[in-house]
Amino acid sequence: MLGLWIVRDGAGQALLARVQGDVYVLAFSSAVRAMRARELLGAEGVPFLIVAANVVGVVRDARADGARGFIVDYDPEAAVFKSAHGLPSAESTLASAAR
Repeated sequence: MLGLWIVRDGAGQALLARVQGDVYVLAFSSAVRAMRARELLGAEGVPFLIVAANVVGVVRDARADGARGFIVDYDPEAAVFKSAHGLPSAESTLASAAR
């Protein structure tokens, strides 16, 4: 998740999607893509870059929101995305943050 952008609302909650009953965080390769998706989805929030200093909190919050993974570069107009991944384990998240 490092280096990806999410959209967070005023309460700090990430933009989430439900796919076949599972919850995913929408993540983007750029702030521009994040804002475009936010606009098309009619959601509130601002782009937030995931870096080593905040990745542990982002993953913790995603798990607390029931997310099982993240979807990269979802395009609401075409209903396609670049890739999907499970949330990193607590150990790998801490290891990434330590680098």
